[in-house]
Amino acid sequence: DQHDSHVVTTSRRAFATCIMSPPPGVRLECLSEATLPGAHAVKLAFLGAGKAFCLVCPYSWEPESLESFAKIYRLHPETMRGTAVAVREDTGEVVGVIATATHGQPRSPEDAQMHATKPGECYVEWLAVTAAARGCGVGTKLLRWARRHAEAHNCSELTLGVVNGNPAIRLYEREGFESVPVDACEAACTCLFITLMLGCPNGRCGGFNMRMRLSDETEREAKTMSMSRGS
Repeated sequence: DQHDSHVVTTSRRAFATCIMSPPPGVRLECLSEATLPGAHAVKLAFLGAGKAFCLVCPYSWEPESLESFAKIYRLHPETMRGTAVAVREDTGEVVGVIATATHGQPRSPEDAQMHATKPGECYVEWLAVTAAARGCGVGTKLLRWARRHAEAHNCSELTLGVVNGNPAIRLYEREGFESVPVDACEAACTCLFITLMLGCPNGRCGGFNMRMRLSDETEREAKTMSMSRGS
């Protein structure tokens, strides 16, 4: 349809830009006091991209302050290790962020309300890449960082929520995420909650949860290693 054509065209343009003007080196590092302002700016741009509370109150009307964004990290500095930033080597600009939460980790009341983590789960609170850096692999690097972080914390699955119509669904599927099956009642409740919290930023209301089973991947790697030793 017209929306998908627009997404494909945008992706092709971004890919062409990367080919003609290779992006500078990007390094991943855990969030720090020095990168808090840059991560905050990325989140404001992410929330300002058509997202609205109860469909009528865009988050851009009353953007979150840096102090509010940094509060949970400053109260619990250890939580910075669960958030990664992608930083341009040449300018030091933060061009991407992925924030995760494991079971029992201190979280803001808003994040805890959005999703309650279970034992063995690592949940992606949010993932965003600046417009200029999209289509160049930054999102893929951040997702793979999150997977390694989850494995390091002995999690059995990496999960995230996605809004219907989000082009990033293709990226998630490529990286091994699959939709979480739910009954009709839970699906309706999830759809209503996401719509109230984020509106319809992609022209479609609601959303769903996705997960990557890390235990399955670990088993595959163990089998591959066993086969290699046998040969």
